[in-house]
Amino acid sequence: MTLFRCFASFVSLAGLCMLVFVLHDGMNGVLAGHFFPEIDHAPPHHWGGLLLALPVPLHVIFIGLIIQKRWLSPPWARFAWFGITVSGVWLGISLFVKLFFLPTA
Repeated sequence: MTLFRCFASFVSLAGLCMLVFVLHDGMNGVLAGHFFPEIDHAPPHHWGGLLLALPVPLHVIFIGLIIQKRWLSPPWARFAWFGITVSGVWLGISLFVKLFFLPTA
């Protein structure tokens, strides 16, 4: 049981690390260059890059919370389900935009 909970905490921690990297890259403008390589990077491109990159770490964090749902209080369990649903929809929209509307670099 303890090993399982450690694994779930590791998944959430990995998601938090990914979130820090995405926010760092978003602040430095790396995401705008990654998602919009041939355009001058205005502030809307930085926000767009951040919106396209954020759902992955958030989804990983909520997956870790869902794995350890048994040990969460009922409000936190509801929050985990709400978060994984919203981040999953956001991730699907982000992947759709990346596949069909952005140039492949």
